[in-house]
Amino acid sequence: MALNLQLTAASSDLATYLASYDANFTYNGNGWFSTSFTGQDQWSAGVDTEGTDNSLPSVIMNIHDYSYSPGAFNGDVESLSLGHNLEYVPATDLWVQDQELIITNSSGYMPVTTTFNQAIYSLSHGGQVDGGTFFGQSFAGLTDYFAEQGTNQTGTAGDDVLVSFAGDDVLTGNGGVLVDTFLWSANYYDTAAGTAAQGWATTSSRISSTAPTRSRSPASAGPMPQHSRAQAAACPAMSSPMPTRPTA
Repeated sequence: MALNLQLTAASSDLATYLASYDANFTYNGNGWFSTSFTGQDQWSAGVDTEGTDNSLPSVIMNIHDYSYSPGAFNGDVESLSLGHNLEYVPATDLWVQDQELIITNSSGYMPVTTTFNQAIYSLSHGGQVDGGTFFGQSFAGLTDYFAEQGTNQTGTAGDDVLVSFAGDDVLTGNGGVLVDTFLWSANYYDTAAGTAAQGWATTSSRISSTAPTRSRSPASAGPMPQHSRAQAAACPAMSSPMPTRPTA
């Protein structure tokens, strides 16, 4: 199984998009869990537009049957979406955004691993897609999770730049144009393993890559502290409980 990355026009140059998302993500907190009367659970992080577009990056995770205990998030993760203009819609009791990169699993729910927990924490604390240092420890980022799980990337009807991470990736242009670029980046390559470990194979219009997982300093299981929106700006101790967002 691998993660499906569905690109949009906004994320069609994937490497550039992720770098821009990281650079422009201004929210720095724990995000918040919410449960809609429709039965859809969500975790969201970003700056609420409050009715006026702010063009700031945000993230929404659609989940079911989640639970949180110090050091671990558990639940059925349907999707993780990066976008901008985060907004709460009272009529549906859901958080929405302008979707830019939609991440699902190729079969069933997305695996919740230590890398995933750390990547979510890194995302909500400054949009650090390549991870960061918290509490004196190195935390994984979203690109580490891509490397851990492997990706199936599907381009748009326009020109696309897809990128291979340090895992098993299948990059597929979506047709309709003359040029799709398949990019290998040294940023996601484990140089300690040596160049011989990096292999490329081309089959028709599809390019598959296999590379070792990028090494990273060991870190303990990254908790995802949970706070209401009013409390989200604080950075609590890792064992702090995290109440769900108060209902109106």
